[in-house]
Amino acid sequence: MAILLSYLSFNGNCKEAMSFYQECLGGTLELRTIGESPVAGQFPDSEKEKIMHGESRTHHGILFGSDMEQNSEVLKGRKVSLFLKCDSVDEIEDLYHKFLPKSKVVDPLKKQFWGGTFGILDDEFGMTWMFECD
Repeated sequence: MAILLSYLSFNGNCKEAMSFYQECLGGTLELRTIGESPVAGQFPDSEKEKIMHGESRTHHGILFGSDMEQNSEVLKGRKVSLFLKCDSVDEIEDLYHKFLPKSKVVDPLKKQFWGGTFGILDDEFGMTWMFECD
């Protein structure tokens, strides 16, 4: 059965972003630079410290990331939001506040008309994070 995962594209700051996500979400982080890859010889030295593939595994799920993005513009259809569905108010508040220092508040975390707690942050790496707890 196919499984849907998120693969995030960065323009030179993948290591910083993925490290921040690991700080917030816990789990393990593996990063492979271009220079560590079998195709390192195909890239200039200035590119070799960029991340070819990053993988963050937590009980929340798996995030992949890379600096291999060639176009730094957000193109229609390529902008997504990452949605963290939390089990408790304590968990949502903990996660939201871990992301908050490197993020801009789009919608503050608060009780919503449908009864759930919800908030949205845009992090400094260009990703939108949505937090929700019933």
